[in-house]
Formats: sequence, structure tokens, C-alpha cells
Amino acid sequence: MDDKIEVVARAIKECTDNFESPVSLYIKGEAEHRWQEENPDGDWDETAESRDELVDYKIIAKAVLEKLREAK
Repeated sequence: MDDKIEVVARAIKECTDNFESPVSLYIKGEAEHRWQEENPDGDWDETAESRDELVDYKIIAKAVLEKLREAK
């Protein structure tokens, strides 16, 4: 599923990079917040996720793929 998330995340990024208000502005904080909830003793700034240009889009991609799987 990780490969599919990556593909969908790249497609979403490519599409939304041309929006007047980029999607990442809305969900960048959400990615950090979710990680911190799962890793309360961790340091977000020291993680690979904090440097992943697709981390925001992977949240959306994962939700889309999960809903598609449920719809089958």
C-alpha cells in the first residue's frame, strides 16, 4: 500500500501545486500533529517525515485509498 500512497500523493501534489492556495498550507501542520500524537516523546524536526515533501499529500492519499478499498 505504501507504493500506492506514494503514487497518489505525487498525483495530488502535481495537481494542487497550481492552486492559488496550495493544499500543503492547510495540512502541513496536520502531518506534524498526527506524528506527535503517535510519538509523544519524539522530536518531529529530527524525523524523515519532517523532510518528506509528500508527507502532507500522503495523508490525503492514504484516506482516499482506504475509502476506495472500503467501497469494493
